[in-house]
Amino acid sequence: HSSVSPVGVELSPDGVKLLQLRRRKGRYEVVSTAKAPLEAASLREALAHDDSAQDANVAAERRLAAAASSADANAEDGQFELPHWAQLVSNAVGVALNAGGFLGSRCTVALSEEFLRVRSVRQPKMAPDEAARAIRLEARDRLGFPEEAEVEVDWIEAGEVRQGEEIRDEVILVGAPTAALAAIAEALESAGLSATSLEPAFLAQARALGRTLRRAQDASTVRLIIDVGRRQTGVVVTKGTNVAFYKALDIGGEQLDEAAAKRLGASVETVADLRRQRMRSRPEERDPRVDRAMYEGIRPVMLQLAQEAALCLRYYSVTFFGQRPVEALLVGDEAREPGLVDAVAETLSVPTAVAKPLDGVALDHMGVDCDRRSELAEWTTATGAALRDLATGSQRGDEGDALSKEAGAPGREAA
Repeated sequence: HSSVSPVGVELSPDGVKLLQLRRRKGRYEVVSTAKAPLEAASLREALAHDDSAQDANVAAERRLAAAASSADANAEDGQFELPHWAQLVSNAVGVALNAGGFLGSRCTVALSEEFLRVRSVRQPKMAPDEAARAIRLEARDRLGFPEEAEVEVDWIEAGEVRQGEEIRDEVILVGAPTAALAAIAEALESAGLSATSLEPAFLAQARALGRTLRRAQDASTVRLIIDVGRRQTGVVVTKGTNVAFYKALDIGGEQLDEAAAKRLGASVETVADLRRQRMRSRPEERDPRVDRAMYEGIRPVMLQLAQEAALCLRYYSVTFFGQRPVEALLVGDEAREPGLVDAVAETLSVPTAVAKPLDGVALDHMGVDCDRRSELAEWTTATGAALRDLATGSQRGDEGDALSKEAGAPGREAA
């Protein structure tokens, strides 16, 4: 007997990744993988990301507002007209699907921070139904959406915290404009996929790396997941298979490129190519002089990233009186940056490694552009998305996963 997952889709401004799994006789195997780049600059422009904004929250508000306005349905003869940014998404997914090998059209989607708003808040202790009503009433304002905006919101129960003499619940709110989520679903459908759920990428990552936590005592295991992307780094603390903390840092591969380019006196584009080759290569295959110069250039940025992650861990430990993590795991396209594991391990004093989300999974059908010798950490999010319907449970704030709903009405709770 075997069961096939939906196609797990990771969607970020830099590209899409598709991965599908089959579970046969208690073991997972890859059905197919594919990836395709997005015209990231065009997508970011369409999402109105303001690089000059000093306040990251202001920048997020602007690009989400732009996404919502540009995603309005321009009905013509009853047909939905995709906004430009969503058409870019559809094109990229179509390219990846054309690689072939995927079974069926159902997909589960993990969205990067650029498409969402995320914020941790504290609620008084209440009965579950009362807490759900309170969150629905307050979520729009707490996420900074205009009163007239049509948005989808959901939440994740992070855990109990003590505030003075009072015990409160910490909740991670997640929200996005309804029109933007609808445009994503329509973009996928126009490419040949039918989305059954949408969720934040950090939930998919926690699921992928929690796959092996099966024992009762594993429910208290604390781990740190650091998702190093092109523009941002997501810091996730998990307890067992549940997410207890999340924060996005404005540090990523682009900052590493800029620091290395300054050190080497080369263009950012040239250095970006060199860094990608360096991450894929073995130490003995690198030019020692170039390798050393690049390391010295980017080391301050890596240390800054590690120090920011340490502050996140300290917040978690103080807030939840939490135990120290047993390990820190690096995921994402930039996870294999040489020296990053050491920088994180030394700063946090926690065993650190590049994650292996497909450890123990049969890889015979991985795409030809995948280096099976590597940890395959860049496939963590897509793996977690594919596992969503195969997993035996999920972390929920109410009766649904964050922003999950049947296709045709993305998002669980309208506000």
